[in-house]
Amino acid sequence: MISNEGVYKIQALSEGVEKAISLEFVIYGIYLKVELIGLNVKIIQPNYAIDVFIIKVNVFIGVDFIRLFSDKDFEVSLSLEPEYELKGQTIKITSLGEATFNDLFIDEIGTYKIHALAEGIYYGVLDSSVVIEDYCPDGQNYDNGKCITCIQGAVWNNDLSLCECLPDTYEIDGICQGCPDGMVWDEDFQVCGCLDEEVLFNNTCILCIQGKVWNYTTNICECPIGEHFIDNLCKKCQEGAEWNELNSLCQCPENEYLTSLSCITCKTGEIFNSDKQICECPENQYLLNNICTICYRWLQSYDITGSLTNYLKDLVFNFTLTITPVPCEILFPFSLISKLGIDYSCEYPSDNNSLIVHLGYGNTITTETISLNNGFLKGTSYVCGYQNTSLSIKLVYLEPIPHPQAIILAPSTVFYECQNLDIDGSLSFAGIGTVLTYQWRVTSSILGFKNIIQDFSTKKILQIISSNLIEGIINIELTVKNVLNIQSTTTKSVSISKSTFLIIEFDKTIDYSCPASSTCMFSIKKLNSCFPSNDYNIKWSLINNDIISPENYKLFLTYQNVPGAIKIPANLFPPSILYFTVSVFSNKTLLSGSENLSINILTEGPVFILHPLSGSVSTLSSFTLDASRSYDPSLGGDVVYSWFCSYKNSECLFEYEKNKSTMTVPKEAAEAQSVDFINISILIYTTHLRSLTEFILSITSVFEPTFVKWIVPKVYISEYYTNTQPIVTSLNKPFVLKAVIEENNEKYTPEWEIIGIDEVYNTPTNQFIISVNPSKLVPGMEYTLRFLATDSNNYESFFDYIFSVNTPPIPGNFSVSPRQGVEVETVFEFIANGWTDFEENYPLSYVFGYTLNNANVILLPYSQTAYGKIVLPYLGKLVKVFLKVFDNLEDFTETNTTIEMIVNENIDPSSYVSTFENLIQTALPDEIPLTLLTFASLTVNRDLSINGIFINHTADILSDMNTNFNIGIDWFLQTIGTFLPTSNTLDLNIEILNTFTLNPYLKSDDNLNKTINTLNEILTINQDLGLDISQANRALNILTNSLDLNKDTLYNKTKNLEKISSLIDFISSGVIKNTVDNQNASTINKYISMDTKSIPASSLGNLTLKSSSGSGASVILPEDFANVMDLDLDNIYAISLTHLDTIPSEYNSTPTIVAVSAFLVSESIKVDVELKDKLIYVRIPVYNVKSIESPECFYLDENSKKWSKKGCKKVSMDDESILCACNHLSFFSAGEGMTGGGFIPKSNIGETVDFEALDSMTASTAEGFYFVACMLFIYIILAIITFYKDKKDLEKTIDKINNPTKHHTTEHTKRVRKSSVKMVPVTIPKSLNSEKSQSEEEEKDTLSVPEIPKKQIMLKENAVEEDNSLDEIDFYLQKDEVPQTRRGIYWMFQQHKFFGIFMVYDPVHSRIIRCSLFFTVILGRMFLIGLFYQKNDDKSDDGFLERLRAYNIRDFAIMVYSSLIMIFLEIVVLFVLTEKKVQFESGKEAAMRVIKRNKYMRISSLIFCWTALGYFCWSIGMFALHFPQGVSHMWILNTIISLIVDILFTSFIKIAIVTLIILRVLDYWKKYKEKKIREMHESIDSEDRQVVI
Repeated sequence: MISNEGVYKIQALSEGVEKAISLEFVIYGIYLKVELIGLNVKIIQPNYAIDVFIIKVNVFIGVDFIRLFSDKDFEVSLSLEPEYELKGQTIKITSLGEATFNDLFIDEIGTYKIHALAEGIYYGVLDSSVVIEDYCPDGQNYDNGKCITCIQGAVWNNDLSLCECLPDTYEIDGICQGCPDGMVWDEDFQVCGCLDEEVLFNNTCILCIQGKVWNYTTNICECPIGEHFIDNLCKKCQEGAEWNELNSLCQCPENEYLTSLSCITCKTGEIFNSDKQICECPENQYLLNNICTICYRWLQSYDITGSLTNYLKDLVFNFTLTITPVPCEILFPFSLISKLGIDYSCEYPSDNNSLIVHLGYGNTITTETISLNNGFLKGTSYVCGYQNTSLSIKLVYLEPIPHPQAIILAPSTVFYECQNLDIDGSLSFAGIGTVLTYQWRVTSSILGFKNIIQDFSTKKILQIISSNLIEGIINIELTVKNVLNIQSTTTKSVSISKSTFLIIEFDKTIDYSCPASSTCMFSIKKLNSCFPSNDYNIKWSLINNDIISPENYKLFLTYQNVPGAIKIPANLFPPSILYFTVSVFSNKTLLSGSENLSINILTEGPVFILHPLSGSVSTLSSFTLDASRSYDPSLGGDVVYSWFCSYKNSECLFEYEKNKSTMTVPKEAAEAQSVDFINISILIYTTHLRSLTEFILSITSVFEPTFVKWIVPKVYISEYYTNTQPIVTSLNKPFVLKAVIEENNEKYTPEWEIIGIDEVYNTPTNQFIISVNPSKLVPGMEYTLRFLATDSNNYESFFDYIFSVNTPPIPGNFSVSPRQGVEVETVFEFIANGWTDFEENYPLSYVFGYTLNNANVILLPYSQTAYGKIVLPYLGKLVKVFLKVFDNLEDFTETNTTIEMIVNENIDPSSYVSTFENLIQTALPDEIPLTLLTFASLTVNRDLSINGIFINHTADILSDMNTNFNIGIDWFLQTIGTFLPTSNTLDLNIEILNTFTLNPYLKSDDNLNKTINTLNEILTINQDLGLDISQANRALNILTNSLDLNKDTLYNKTKNLEKISSLIDFISSGVIKNTVDNQNASTINKYISMDTKSIPASSLGNLTLKSSSGSGASVILPEDFANVMDLDLDNIYAISLTHLDTIPSEYNSTPTIVAVSAFLVSESIKVDVELKDKLIYVRIPVYNVKSIESPECFYLDENSKKWSKKGCKKVSMDDESILCACNHLSFFSAGEGMTGGGFIPKSNIGETVDFEALDSMTASTAEGFYFVACMLFIYIILAIITFYKDKKDLEKTIDKINNPTKHHTTEHTKRVRKSSVKMVPVTIPKSLNSEKSQSEEEEKDTLSVPEIPKKQIMLKENAVEEDNSLDEIDFYLQKDEVPQTRRGIYWMFQQHKFFGIFMVYDPVHSRIIRCSLFFTVILGRMFLIGLFYQKNDDKSDDGFLERLRAYNIRDFAIMVYSSLIMIFLEIVVLFVLTEKKVQFESGKEAAMRVIKRNKYMRISSLIFCWTALGYFCWSIGMFALHFPQGVSHMWILNTIISLIVDILFTSFIKIAIVTLIILRVLDYWKKYKEKKIREMHESIDSEDRQVVI
């Protein structure tokens, strides 16, 4: 602990490290202060030895010092001088506070001084002596050990130790009493008598007044003869005057006037001035030629001077004559009035020799020549004349005026090994005007350093390169000069050092102070080192942490979640100075550094609240003014009140308490209306812990009553959210007041009005809550908002709330240099200087950013820092950058400029990821937004920046962009809590997230979920603030950026919709938090519109809320909604209606979504609504509603996260919407309800008819078209081939019909010989069996049984159907051989459904039909596979190889499912398309009829197949357009796999199954049939036997 004053340096030593010595600092003024106190208040010194008193000792230390603290306490001893030590008492007192010693008394009389002593500290002494006297009972006095009682009227004299009569009293008859009136005490005779020249008459001393003498005859005082009693003197009348006995006055003759000397006569026009005792002309008249004449003179230009003064707030005109005042509106021309600003005012001093114009906000008056309207300014003069001429006045500046201020931006330390010394004076401002010249002096005592001396010029930036820097101290002096040649000088020292440590830099241009009731954040401006690192360990410590309790200190530490900044919580620290040390260490570079920061916790003035406000006061009763709700926002301490009641320029006659929190005016005073106004002042006393001075902060208000003869309600009016009564309202926020009527049950009708102004309200005016839109009022103007309360007797009481609208900051300069630069290379310097605030609502805060897609994106967040250096990504050739300057009420003025950007061809966005991660890890708080935005611009949105539009890149590039999106969002989530939760922070975070979601090609379920989670986190951090409409709109914009609102999302993404539903409720609750009773809030986005309405519970019945989007969406609540829901009728509730529009399909119905929720406004929480017997009507817009076959109403079940119809039903349907009735509020939709056509099941059927999608065809979306085109090309070729084969088959059939007896070996038969085909046994007829013996025949005839054939031959199974059976029989008979059954490869290909088309003739299915059906099945399978793929699945951007590797059981299941469906459909269609077999034995005519019928059947079958082919091809094309590239890859891959399996495996497996199982079964069955046939043949005559297959 340093306890002695002096000059000190701190030296730091460590082994192996060069010692460091700090700059000098001074410790002075450490002393004690001793006070006597009673019950915590100062008291008068004790009078008697028995009085008990308390001593309080404070330690006070000078303010300009550095203090080191230890745990040691000061030992303070107390003593009395000169007599003896105060019982040897000592007290302990710490270095930070105060101590008291209680219950002290001195038991000996005497005069004392109380001293406090402590080692090393100047002693403290009580300001005045303490006089201690001994004690006697009341009425007695101490004298030599005795108590003496004085006689009546006597008092004790301590000095003389005796009783004495009071002055002017004497001991008469044993008591002290005075002489009778007029008599005096005669010391000699010890009696009362008269003075000289007095006469004793009737025991009374009589003295005749001056000039009168005593008449002993009449016993009265009389004037001498010839004199009269005038003005209490006996004297004669003035010359020429005579005495009038009637009125006892001296009077002059007529037309003469009496003066003190004589009677005088006035000249013509003169009047007698009795005060001056002279004749004079009336005011503004002068005596010319012995006649009073009025003489005015028109002022000339040289009679008037004009000056701008009082820091340019006043325009003062001085006149050489006393003028006749005229209104400024008449005197000033319009051109001058327009420059005087809003709500300017004029004031004439009492002498009328000048005119003061108080300039208003936005004034533009300068040192210019102005004109005044002639014919109005005239002055009184002794010289008449002068003509009425035009008036021109040259205005000049007159002190006090704003002065320039020089500011140097330079680091405190520069490492000469790696850094240049940059010296910047750009932040300096001129005070008046914008032109500044700069004079630089850069000097040093370093040997070899070349000083820089530069006279006044426009050069405001200097740079000394590192090679010219030498270790040591450089002194910089900057002098700036404005156009008035007023100068300002500042200096700064820079240490040039070797890079052996880290430098922590704070912004020295800002005020590190924080109001006690506010939360503040102060961050490190820069970490300076030659060796950058990404592992900085930053640690803050509060040196004087004992300024608060240990519990509060722990609470303080919980706020510190940002290493690069310190956060000061509200209402945690008392007014004081906080001393922080921040230290930084890097494990990577082993460098460290530390720096101190002092933050001043400011005392705030009291918050004044008065009920009621000025207005109606009843004369029928007393009334009370209540200021008890006023409070001290800084300390929460007591408030002192001071009341003063005024009536007719004097204090009111009735008694009242002047220092209570309330004041009551009695009924009698109200009846007499004897109150003009009541003044109320509230004060708080506070002591800064580092200052000796007590601060007294106060605020004053005036109550003006308007007396009425009826009962006036007790009305409390206050701001809606804070319950305070601010007198200045923000320009950019709604001003909401509420009126509460208490202690009176009578119903009053409310009404609000701003007299003379309409259309400035956000809510109806006939309710107890009013929301005013200050942006429609004039900044700087004062307004009276009147609340009217009308009772049932139509008596109207009023109360006036007076407020003014805050004026935003006055523009200064905004510059960006250079004006052109290369992205991620050029350092742009943003400078704001010369900004002021008309109402001095300091400090000012600044936000820098750029405009993208009509949104303001913040680069440098909200802070007091008025400058910044920024490296920008490419945002377009011309970039609009903006500056917002805020005052402490957060009203702002915005300006902008444009810079030109050049694309950096060397930038590789893919390699920037690692750079970004290093940057974001080391970024200080103010650098985080720019780092994130740069990353988003370079890696996610570069297409938009370079080309103005986004491009659908290859899958690999999109995959990289998607990865970068996730990296950026992950880092953003880690930094969301960096800044304090303010409206500006909310804007900042929303726009950062919005920037990341701009790219439409990065939409996916994962990205949507991550975006929703991030937005939820943003809203959660700022949920206490709520959302304004603009912020809600931007939040909804993020949602529409991340989501395709189409049928696929509606039908298939219900889990996503459930999250969207929760997010919309969150946004709605934020909007509702900033709305009031009967206030509507609406916002419309591209696809989403949100409407909210706050309303009392009692008014919810039959409430209709319509969407502001014009879509027709609406909700109607039932009549007794509040009663059914058992709502508290005193509460305010809000209904939120959100309409989510969808991308409509031209030919299909497309539902939309309507979300309806209810909220309790006071807590901004959602209310679950579920009715038993009542219904809520919701109208849901639907596109192409007429195409719906089975309309249904649905809601999103929160539990199952699926669409449900429970509790909802369709009421009606018109051309544009469906009206639903539900018993609850939810996330609603309506549309096609039948299976496969709408909400059940998941499918892409809605995309199969969409002509507009053709416009979006690209190479990557045409893969499906390529596949279909190939299939159709192959089909056309094969269809032509099969057509000609069918033609030949038909020709052969007709030939067999025309030539039934023709039996010869055909080419077909020859082919059969060589082929291994399926054969069937044929019994040879008798006519063909030439080898049959006659004996056998006879035997058969004898037996009378069918003949058992001796020979059987094997024919092809279809031989008979092909009319080739006879040929084959003839062939085998000629050869006398029976072929064996052969089932080889050729046979298997004949059985294949594709190869068999060309190899086998089927009499019931033509080749072209089988071919068409084959391709229809292929494309139908592709259609079904595409039908069940999601176009927004999580791998929508993968390449083909990635998709191949990602093939999973789900894809396989889709393929199997689709194949099974098509196998079934193929069997059914094949059966339906079966032709009739030609029966040759039926005759030619019948056979030709069958052929003709089959021809028509074939045409119908082709039409069916071609129709199905067309539908499948079109649907596949639509899928191809809607599917991303990755989904298309998997779709086609699955189709190809299905086709390959079908062609190469399915058919052959089927054949194998037929061969191994079915044919064997058939063989057994045929053998059984043959046995039966033989038995049958044996019973038939052998000659009637026929060929049996």
